[in-house]
Amino acid sequence: MVAVAAVCRLPAGRPASAVTVAAAMVSALLLWLKHRPAVGQALRFGIALVLLAALGWAIYHRGYQQAEREGQLAMAELKREQAEALVRATANARAAERRAVQLAHEAEARQLAEQRQHAAESATLKQRITHVTTLYKRALDAAPEPLPVCLFTRGWLRDYNAAFGLPGAELSAGATSPAAAPDAARAADAELLASGITAADILAHASDYGRYCRDLASQTNALIDVIEQRSTTP
Repeated sequence: MVAVAAVCRLPAGRPASAVTVAAAMVSALLLWLKHRPAVGQALRFGIALVLLAALGWAIYHRGYQQAEREGQLAMAELKREQAEALVRATANARAAERRAVQLAHEAEARQLAEQRQHAAESATLKQRITHVTTLYKRALDAAPEPLPVCLFTRGWLRDYNAAFGLPGAELSAGATSPAAAPDAARAADAELLASGITAADILAHASDYGRYCRDLASQTNALIDVIEQRSTTP
């Protein structure tokens, strides 16, 4: 049995593994039995079975421990990868949020600059209204003359407002009964009366409405730019 104790130590002084110990014990006992013929055959067989069972258990135990260690290492590696992925995802989300805010601020700045430009251009147009709606020349070298009155009928004004979808400017469907015919005729005649609207009024309205439309276009284009830039940002 001294041989068993001798093989239970590794060269570096560390304890041997369970499999090594079991294998050494099997080898030592088999050698011991070999030099003792007096031991019965049945006893030899029983001892061999016990030793083989111990060796099998040692091998199973070692495999279980190794599998457990490998499983723990794999789980730790998986948790580490998940933690790193979460950190990267959080950093990417924050970077995307900062980029979105930056794009929104840039789009807002462009939009406000364009709206200021639209307001300045509209003001310049309004300053010219009197000049272009009061006097005219028959020729380049002719003297300025008062501009002839430009009349707009009530019907023209009604249709003009209806084209913009303004309330109270709905187009009439016409008379639907003989009794309503006189009233419809009077309404048709009233449409031919002068509305009191001048060319200067129409030009002023066009200036305001043009500014309104250009401001809406600036807002829409700014929104489209932000959406497109966010979709192309990695």
